[in-house]
Amino acid sequence: MLLALAFVIVIILFAYVLKVLFITRRYTKTIFFFLFFFAGYSSLLGIFYSGFHWVAIVSILQYSKDIIAILSLALILAFTKYKYSASRLDSLMIYYAVYLAVFLILPIGPAGFADRVIAFKNLVIFEVFYFIGRLGSMSQKDYRRVLKVIVLIGLTAVVVNFYEMIWHTFFQYLFNYGTFTQVFYKQPPEGHYGLSWTFETQTGHMRFAAFFSDPLALASSVLLSFPACFALYWTQGSKRYLVAMLLVLVSLFASFSRASTVALLVEVLFISLALDQSKMKYVLIMLLLAGYLYFNFFASSSVLEFIAMTLNFENASSVGHLLQWVQGVNAFLKDPLGYGLGTSGNAGGTLSQFRLGGENQFIIIAVQLGLVGFLLYIGLIYYGIVNSVAAYKRLRVSSSRAFALVAGAFRVAFLIPMLTANTDIYLYVTLISWWMIGVVTKNLTEIQSIGV
Repeated sequence: MLLALAFVIVIILFAYVLKVLFITRRYTKTIFFFLFFFAGYSSLLGIFYSGFHWVAIVSILQYSKDIIAILSLALILAFTKYKYSASRLDSLMIYYAVYLAVFLILPIGPAGFADRVIAFKNLVIFEVFYFIGRLGSMSQKDYRRVLKVIVLIGLTAVVVNFYEMIWHTFFQYLFNYGTFTQVFYKQPPEGHYGLSWTFETQTGHMRFAAFFSDPLALASSVLLSFPACFALYWTQGSKRYLVAMLLVLVSLFASFSRASTVALLVEVLFISLALDQSKMKYVLIMLLLAGYLYFNFFASSSVLEFIAMTLNFENASSVGHLLQWVQGVNAFLKDPLGYGLGTSGNAGGTLSQFRLGGENQFIIIAVQLGLVGFLLYIGLIYYGIVNSVAAYKRLRVSSSRAFALVAGAFRVAFLIPMLTANTDIYLYVTLISWWMIGVVTKNLTEIQSIGV
């Protein structure tokens, strides 16, 4: 049954993407394909492998996303008419890509050329999505549709989380996800639940992931669906989006992510400051109050023990983060020019025998690309946030402003998870958010060009 459902979903998604690329030629609308595909990416691959036991079909699905993204951008460049005025962020994107290409072409580091190609692809693919958003065109109605799809995905994850929590099981058990990760990612099943240690706390508390790759990816998705709910409520006034905003928080509790919980508070504060509305500050107070009530009256002893161990740095995960950070920083200081592609992190192309650090996205970039690459990467994030804030302040159409608010709020909040994980592997939030930054930058440069 699950295989049949996954098969139908894949057929519908690929039929849609073929339609928008070759029939309607609305190339930018491939983003709707990517929204659904990235959200269930790991589960779809796992279900297909469990059903067919055929490595080739899973590999085809894996690389199809990259082919469709590159093809979408190529068709936009070839056939879309647009007035282009380069921004600072555009220039930094190009500099970063060229710098990555140098590390790909030259034999820098221990990785072979094939591994460098995979690592290069993983580090540069977000730029493809940025330029799809930057150079493509979408209507205000499409902006609202994107936000609604994000909310729909968030609520669907909540439904799966309820199933997991009620039956005290993992969605991943339905298709033997542990075997899939062992075959394709060389990660044998670990922990008490036969998945990975990420699916449980040190005290044995289950951490759920719905249809995402792991609980941390699910938690990061809340940082995108939460502001999307608020933006739709803000622009349309429907209270159902307020209800949705509260519901998506279930996934945050289900995943039990410390970094994303802190990030959500940062996100609420950012939105309140951007809107200059005291109501959002009350939302922040309510969230803190809800957390206080939960931990004092409803949280289990294992949850409270886990929090205490985290605050005292007695938790193995916290200690692991520190050790990885120290290792990565020491490696960076030893060779500030960069060790080369594939020498840090957990993404494809990373060599486990040479891995230096891996629990901090910024350190991962610094180890591989050195100081110059690190500064370029920081610049990309900085100008992405600056453009979002500027677009929100200067745009007049509510849908465009809401889009800018969601993009900016997410990128600011996502800085927290980036400090504790290799976030490039969270395809859904990473690539979709950079596409949104591209759209926001396009809208901003357009109003700047006409002097608004």
